[in-house]
Amino acid sequence: MAQAGVALALCALLLHGVAWEARAASYTVGNSAGWDISADLQSWAAAKIFNVGDVLVFTYSKTHTLDEVDAAGFKSCSAANALLSSSDGNTTVPLTAGGDRYFICGHQMHCLGGMKLHVHVTSPAGSTPRVGVVWPALTALWLCLAAALLA
Repeated sequence: MAQAGVALALCALLLHGVAWEARAASYTVGNSAGWDISADLQSWAAAKIFNVGDVLVFTYSKTHTLDEVDAAGFKSCSAANALLSSSDGNTTVPLTAGGDRYFICGHQMHCLGGMKLHVHVTSPAGSTPRVGVVWPALTALWLCLAAALLA
């Protein structure tokens, strides 16, 4: 009976690991530089894979704004038809759908200087964003539970 208890405790630890890996990621845009003209936003984004369910956190000073725009607004650095506009210095943007998202600083000279961000959000067909990590762990969990019940 003691072996079954140990096995169940190990299963609980495995389940905790599955839940931890399945969480959505939260990205602070620009890392420690934040949403700022000094940040290399293009390189920052290129090193990441964004999935549906992830969150972008923009932190910035009062000299900047955050505007979500379409591809044309991104290319021309125009916030005239912004989908989202914020100037509070701390804006969280949930990535709720797959596709391309475009963000610029509404001060055109800042945008022209590189303060703009394009992210591609992936949405694996018919699955959750972290399915590659979750399914092998769930298989291990089922095997663990079966072993515990048989012990």
